Amino acid sequence: MKQLSLSIAKNRQSIDYKEILSFNERKLRVSMKSDSYDFQCYARIDLWNGEKWHEVEHIPYGEMRTPEKLIHLSDNQPSGLSPQQLLSNNREFFSNDRQTLLNAAKEILS
Repeated sequence: MKQLSLSIAKNRQSIDYKEILSFNERKLRVSMKSDSYDFQCYARIDLWNGEKWHEVEHIPYGEMRTPEKLIHLSDNQPSGLSPQQLLSNNREFFSNDRQTLLNAAKEILS
């Protein structure tokens, strides 16, 4: 898989992770959100069909390994960590769910 883009955004009550990848000449999008409310968290991987994104797989919020409330960790730091610093300091926050989604997509799309 080749990474085409990566963005990590700090919002009012969440940190959003978006990554676009190329896999076997197909485009995949990994989307994850760590929100202040657990039921608003999500992790999913979508396939681009040339017109719109279609979900390939998701992880229910109750089974996600990315913790909810990451935004509060960044807000509680003396100067507040940027989402990029938060991710680079704690790669495991998104990486476990990311890998689970990528493995599922490889299996489904191969």
